[in-house]
Amino acid sequence: MNQLLAIAFGGACGAVLRFLLSSGVYQWLGRGFPYGTLAVNIIGSFLLGMLTEALILQRLAIAYEKTNRIEDAKKAYMRIRDEFPRSFQGRDVEKSLATLGVLD
Repeated sequence: MNQLLAIAFGGACGAVLRFLLSSGVYQWLGRGFPYGTLAVNIIGSFLLGMLTEALILQRLAIAYEKTNRIEDAKKAYMRIRDEFPRSFQGRDVEKSLATLGVLD
């Protein structure tokens, strides 16, 4: 229930800010062109891009902490990428997964 209230509160705050910004731009530049909507969409896109970048950097930092070395993660990825298609050539799935170290 707390999560639902937090989402509702955030949505309400966002709607009010969108309205205020759009109204301010319309008062400043007039209503001949939807400058308010354009400004809100450009600013919103910029903020969403910054949020996405921050979340990606946070996720990379967590992944780096888990592997302790990014080179090890790259080597593991390259090994799986290179060996996975070749491992299924014989159509024996259990043997292929065991070869890759997925099944012990």
